[in-house]
Amino acid sequence: MESNRCEYKRELTDGFEREAIAFLNYRDGGVIYIGIDRDGAVVGVANCDAVQLAIKDRQVAKYRGLDRCDLIDSNEYGYCSLIKTCKQVLDRLDVENRTATRITSKERINRRLWDAVALREAVVNAIIHNDYASEAVPKFEIFSDRLEITSGGAIPLGVAGEEFFAGYSIPRNKILMRVFKDLDIVEYLGSGMPRILRAYAKESFIFTGNFIRMVLPISLEALELEQNTTGHVGLESGLESRLESKTSKNVLRLLTTQSLQRAAIAQALGHDRISGAINRAIKELLGKQLIEYTIPDKPNSRLQKYRLTTIGKALLVKDGDGNE
Repeated sequence: MESNRCEYKRELTDGFEREAIAFLNYRDGGVIYIGIDRDGAVVGVANCDAVQLAIKDRQVAKYRGLDRCDLIDSNEYGYCSLIKTCKQVLDRLDVENRTATRITSKERINRRLWDAVALREAVVNAIIHNDYASEAVPKFEIFSDRLEITSGGAIPLGVAGEEFFAGYSIPRNKILMRVFKDLDIVEYLGSGMPRILRAYAKESFIFTGNFIRMVLPISLEALELEQNTTGHVGLESGLESRLESKTSKNVLRLLTTQSLQRAAIAQALGHDRISGAINRAIKELLGKQLIEYTIPDKPNSRLQKYRLTTIGKALLVKDGDGNE
């Protein structure tokens, strides 16, 4: 029987991914069964292999914002060998990993959104060490403030956490590892992890019983360069040029050190109540992705607070208001 955690689909449709994303955002997850109609009658699947490939094909997704609610792009890299998939994913992420540039009187400054060497190692590791026996596939998800790379499977048995980060290598898929090594895509030396840790902290990794996820935040330096108002230096700051009201700027600065509820924001800014100006400022900051909800799935919760996003922090750093 269908429920909030179970859905039947007679066949695979174009809306499958959005429905899957809805379950991803649901706290308890859910299951979608294909080949069963709405009444629960089994109608079967004509070509199971083709359907599985089509589902597993969605590997690189891009979202508008900080969560998985608004999918704006999804690229398909199945129907081919893992070698080709790996190269296609790397090529796609290389395009997304744009370079921010600023030319000064002394030098040309270039910063990419993510460290290119660490990004390559993380992608290759996710594909090679994924637990394909569990039918999970690597996921590469781009958000407005980060890139998440998720692979199926926990840390291999016999490898402690400190050994994992030290680069001790026990390949989950030894034959696949050998093929990638023969093609000079990877080294068989465990050197990938040290390269990643050269750019990102150990805290970038999240371990569960079934998955390993690496979170690569967008470089604040790159964001600062992108937001630099060349040609207007000395005339107005990044905040002045980006935000419409003084209240919005004050709210943004107020959230530098702590997350606050709407009433606390109003009180800190000297307002007797939550005024229209406060509401408009919060709406503007949310719309420009400079602040975010602390409880994103319940925007009207009485416990709701607001905090800076990575983009908001970068804008404050540029203006000299950040604490970093």
